[in-house]
Amino acid sequence: MTVEANPLAETPRSALSQAEERWRLTLDHSPLGMALVSPAGAFLRVNPALCEIVGHSAEILIGLTFQDITHPEDLEMDLALVDECLLGQRTSYRLLKRYLHADGRQVWVEISVALVRDEDDVPLHFVVHVEDVGEQMVAQAQVQALVSELAARTAELQRSNGELEHFAAVASHDLRSPLSVISGYLELLAADHGDTLDARGRGYLDRAQDAAGRMMGLLDALLGYARLDGDVLRRSPVDIDLLLDEVLADLSADACQLAAHVVRRIAPGGLHADPELVRQLLQNLVANAVKYRAPERALEILVELEPSGGDWCLSVVDNGRGIAPDLIERAFDMFTRDEADPTPGAGIGLATCRRIVARHGGRIWAEPVVGGGTAVRCLLPGRRVLA
Repeated sequence: MTVEANPLAETPRSALSQAEERWRLTLDHSPLGMALVSPAGAFLRVNPALCEIVGHSAEILIGLTFQDITHPEDLEMDLALVDECLLGQRTSYRLLKRYLHADGRQVWVEISVALVRDEDDVPLHFVVHVEDVGEQMVAQAQVQALVSELAARTAELQRSNGELEHFAAVASHDLRSPLSVISGYLELLAADHGDTLDARGRGYLDRAQDAAGRMMGLLDALLGYARLDGDVLRRSPVDIDLLLDEVLADLSADACQLAAHVVRRIAPGGLHADPELVRQLLQNLVANAVKYRAPERALEILVELEPSGGDWCLSVVDNGRGIAPDLIERAFDMFTRDEADPTPGAGIGLATCRRIVARHGGRIWAEPVVGGGTAVRCLLPGRRVLA
């Protein structure tokens, strides 16, 4: 008698075997750590990725519980979430925790846990996915350290700015007042007794008045520099033509005397900055061009504003004496001056310009001009940078 196999009778077992094989392949090839864990916490099945994360072989892990390899400080939260699943208060959870590696170090992981129950709602096992997030935690710690450092530097900068503003207030009263008295007495001396002084005495008096005037100018420049960071930037559309008109009006006496020829190339629209600070920037740059003119030729100044990507480039170009090559990199440092140049100056104007541009998040630099002169260029961010 011949008995034929019934293919339909084999189907459930075959399907079950195929499902088991698919599960095994998934488990073995998953880049994430995977495990089946009993309701009591014992590892029932683990994959190679999990073994690599914790540094144990599968044989050793099967003899351990998740409690054995969980950092003691993280265990209480993990157990509480397990209990909630077993009590039916939740079906799954995610948790950032630490495992204890076989070599003793801590391993940061993020686990995703789901409880599987049978048809009678009896807990069978937990399905656990484990992702090694150690590199992310290191990166996060580095970012946090940078944020903390930035916060500390910001606090230090605010403290320094506060001290600078305090200095400005003190200097305004304690330095300007006696200097004004000195200047006043010098003027009275010149008015009341100037005619009685001989040439040498008159020369001494003139030099004293000039020195007092220079000191007042230096003090004003220092106070202006100190106060640059005091106010919040008030950004709005900037009319460079209008600001340049105002600057030239202020400098009109010098400009007319020197027969300065000012050329404008102003692209329309776009520049969004603090108008008062941009006016001060222009004032310093144009005044520098006037002050350091070349005596052998008529002064020419080009003021140009043009788009540069998403930014705006403001340039003031002159045909003056130029900046000495060894000073061009340091031209914007405080008190930098060409000692060989007899032109009086405090060395604060370009430093003030750099501070104004920096407050807007931009940069400033100087370039020599072929044939003589200097081009000072200021790259000012567009609207995307907020104060």
